[in-house]
Amino acid sequence: MAPEVLSGQQPTLSSDIYSFGIIMWELSSFNPPFHDKAHDIKLIMEICNGCRPDIVKETPNAYVSLMKRCWHSDPAKRPTAEELVYLIKELSTYTCFKKINLSEKESLKINFKNSLKNTHPLAIYSSKLLPTLFTDHDQDDNEDDDDQLSEYDDSVESSPLILLNNDNLL
Repeated sequence: MAPEVLSGQQPTLSSDIYSFGIIMWELSSFNPPFHDKAHDIKLIMEICNGCRPDIVKETPNAYVSLMKRCWHSDPAKRPTAEELVYLIKELSTYTCFKKINLSEKESLKINFKNSLKNTHPLAIYSSKLLPTLFTDHDQDDNEDDDDQLSEYDDSVESSPLILLNNDNLL
């Protein structure tokens, strides 16, 4: 989910492009995003502060460049859908995507087999209600939200999900 959506904004075409960038990462890593972290308010805050999945070192540079543009923190700096179609067609012309030798195929098989071995027990990959950092309350109500957040500070590690705003689904 795009950082701006986690921050309480409505989903847009730009947030869909962010999600596409995350899917690109999944294709290059054979892992779901943040598989090694608890999916909690701490992760949401990290994503909103610019945290993205680590790039797999064998990923071609042109692919990495496009993926990073898709998950840029500033939605205005993400490619449009039309630009994305063009850039993906361009990527398909790179020889690094056309020729994969036998050793690379074996490496991919090993990466795939090992992909989910390090999944964090609090990583959630089904539709769940997620907290957001901000709600639609007035400024006065935000003080109550801050109190609510501090209540959970100590229990974030032990709780798989903290419900702060029931309006957002993954």
